[in-house]
Amino acid sequence: MIAGSCSIATLAQIQDFQEKGHPSFRIDPFALYNGTQTKQEIIDFVLSHPDDEVLIYSSDTSEKIKEVQKLGTEIVAAMIERTLGSVANALLHKGYGRIVVAGGETSGAVTKVLGYDVFEIGDSVAPGVPIMIPVQNKHIRLVLKSGNFGQVDFFTRALEMTR
Repeated sequence: MIAGSCSIATLAQIQDFQEKGHPSFRIDPFALYNGTQTKQEIIDFVLSHPDDEVLIYSSDTSEKIKEVQKLGTEIVAAMIERTLGSVANALLHKGYGRIVVAGGETSGAVTKVLGYDVFEIGDSVAPGVPIMIPVQNKHIRLVLKSGNFGQVDFFTRALEMTR
């Protein structure tokens, strides 16, 4: 799972997922920017939990986001979106078949990198958030949500429904 949204709903969903004991990896924009955190480190973290469902997130509170934006709002956003899209693509090529994404821009970045543009629409995880099956690869399940969509247990529900 990948979260780039900083909405109140997504922050609560991240907290719920973590409180249930699932592993998660927080992307530190400063570390990513200066090269002390890498895309490969993120991928390795996911691969080191082969029996777990893992959350990768860059989401943070508005106060912390303001600090990060001092690096340049567009630069940071593009860097994070590029990283999250690349990580999703790398994991897809490693055999992962379920990708749940929280955040409108993040969803766009992930789908752009994956290259899918025609989908079958499955059941809804939440109102307005269906499971999407790429016509080009029907083994994949994508769930893309805008930040404020979904219940507090959205990630758990999405994972259960895409099994």
